[in-house]
Order: sequence, then C-alpha cells, then structure tokens
Amino acid sequence: MIDIHTHVLAGLDNGPETIEQSIALVQQAEASGIRTIIATPHHNDGTSYHTGAAVQQQVKELNRRLKQENIQVDVKAGHEIRLNGDTMAELTEHHAIPLCDSRYVLLEFPEHSVPLLSKNVLYDLQVKGYRPIIANPEKVMEFISDPDQLYTLATNGALMQLNAGAVIGTHGRDLQQFCFSLLEADLAHFIATSASDVKSNPFILKEAYELIEEEFGRSAVDTFKTNALAVIENETVLVDKPEHINRKKRRRRFGLI
Repeated sequence: MIDIHTHVLAGLDNGPETIEQSIALVQQAEASGIRTIIATPHHNDGTSYHTGAAVQQQVKELNRRLKQENIQVDVKAGHEIRLNGDTMAELTEHHAIPLCDSRYVLLEFPEHSVPLLSKNVLYDLQVKGYRPIIANPEKVMEFISDPDQLYTLATNGALMQLNAGAVIGTHGRDLQQFCFSLLEADLAHFIATSASDVKSNPFILKEAYELIEEEFGRSAVDTFKTNALAVIENETVLVDKPEHINRKKRRRRFGLI
C-alpha cells in the first residue's frame, strides 16, 4: 500500500517531535502493510512554512535511519500546500513542492470556506501541467453544505483525497456519511491517512480500504491503490465521470430515513 498524505517528519508541523517518534510511526505503517509514504508537511498554512529543500533533506535523513533500523518503507517528499494566490509562484520557485517530484500537487483548503480564487488557481496549475489534489475535502464546511462545489471542481480537473479516519467513522457518523456520498458520486480518487502520531492519528489505511471494499466492492479499492501508485510513478490516475451527490440515496441505504 501507498499513503500519499502523511505528517511523519519530525519537528516540521503537527507531526512527531523527534526522529525516534518518526521511526516508530513509520514502523507502524510497515506493520499495517504500507510500503511507500509521501511525507507532506503543511506549507504556508499560517503556522508552517518549510521550503522544499528542507523537506527533502529531512526525508533523506529519515530514509537513512529507516534503513539502519531495517524498516522496509520508502519515504518520499511532498507538501500539503494551503491554496492561495501565490501557490503557482511558490511551486515555480521550489519553495513548495509537488508529491515526489510528480505533476500531482496536494492542496489544503481552509476548513470553513472555499477561497474565491480557488477556480483560477486550480486552472492555472493545470495549464502549467500540474494535477491538483484537494486534501480532505470532507473537512471543509462549505463543501459539506454545498457539495455541488466539489462536483464543479472535479468536472474541471481537480482530484479529491479523503481521510481514512473520516471514512471509517473516527470523526463521527455524519462525516462518514458525507465521505460515503462522495465515494458513491465518484468524487473521491485517493484515500490517505494524514498520519502524525502512533496513538492519536495513526496509520489506518488498511482499515479504510477494508470498509470501502465491504461497502463499494473490491474494484473501488483497486482503483484507489492504482491511483496512489500513479502519483508515485507520475502516471495518469483513473477518473470516473463524477455525479451530483444524492444524499437521499445514501440515507436510505443506511436506513436513516
């Protein structure tokens, strides 16, 4: 398995405080069957601003230590970039970096609103050859209240990455139902953990995949795994035509009305 969104680097944002804690976290990933991790510390979110060079250096050191400990996980570099008007410039100047030097860029939206410039930034990124991935859209209140905005962004080329914890219900049933609605409408293209702590925010990708297989079938899981590999290899992801969310259908399926 491959996890494209994690916070495993020590001391950069909300991840581990020491490299020993980083090693323990990656060891947990290995035990769950994950073999490749993309470290994606926050970039320009108001509290964190770490250059691409700093992230790549930390990844290099972590991989060195993992090899010493005989932990069979490969860590790659990336950023979770807060979307703003300077996103394109930051990528061009290498202050912000895409996922493992690919065309794929992991973008974070503010939790309470969708910036007015979002469509323009996403368009500009694609004109320059990038593929934007919106991280954890299920956390954005405006997407929850108006999911047609996600439909519009998806039809215009944006990809979506759901949080594994939200999928399995650790953040509440309402959020889980919203994730299921996104899955049902083909508005999700990746599942990742954003793992940052062995206990409070662990690697639960396997558990999310198991639930998705139960609810949506093995082919859905295969697609998510194939897409994660496509990011690592800088290949084209599998994208089905998105649909508008049908909340009523999902509620009926789970016997909620």
